[in-house]
Amino acid sequence: MKKSTINAASMQAAAKRKNYAWFEEGTKNYNLNLFGIRTDDPAVDVFNDWLGLAWKFKGEWHIRAYPGTTDPGAHWLQNLLNPSGCAILVPGQYKGVYGLRLHRGIYEAMCQTWGPVRVFRDGNKDNELDFDSSTIMTGDYGINIHHASSGGITQKVGRFSAGCQVFQDSRDFDYCREIWRKSRANYGNKFTYTLFEEADFH
Repeated sequence: MKKSTINAASMQAAAKRKNYAWFEEGTKNYNLNLFGIRTDDPAVDVFNDWLGLAWKFKGEWHIRAYPGTTDPGAHWLQNLLNPSGCAILVPGQYKGVYGLRLHRGIYEAMCQTWGPVRVFRDGNKDNELDFDSSTIMTGDYGINIHHASSGGITQKVGRFSAGCQVFQDSRDFDYCREIWRKSRANYGNKFTYTLFEEADFH
């Protein structure tokens, strides 16, 4: 999926098709839509998805999309943290679930804070991503939105995601975090994250 296809019209249409809430103009700036797009590329351990944010203010849409992953890395597909299997976030809209706080007690990120999410559990260690609806579990699993390494661009997902939504370039994350903080000042520390699939845009 090309970055050029991610624009205000395509995002609004995808949200409408899925009956998702899509936040538009507010009395204050930064009424944010946080989103991820899981592409059709099934490759493991690569940053082949998109993470971003969208907001409208004074009639103008602002869309930012950056390389990232919405899938766990190969390390955690092989070394399970949960006996039920590695977590893979189920596409959907998680309303008011996310908030800014410390990720792993180290740095401020967008963290699963205010409610449950749904995850597939991939436990067969075949190094392929399994989206089996019969394995779906709901709960607080620490599915956060953060960066990979702190030194710019990371080449492989590796240990950086056990199910989290992860920016490939820490500089992209830093930019988004500044926008998140501005939104928090205007609208409070509850954010909605929506995980789309590439098929939602067709």
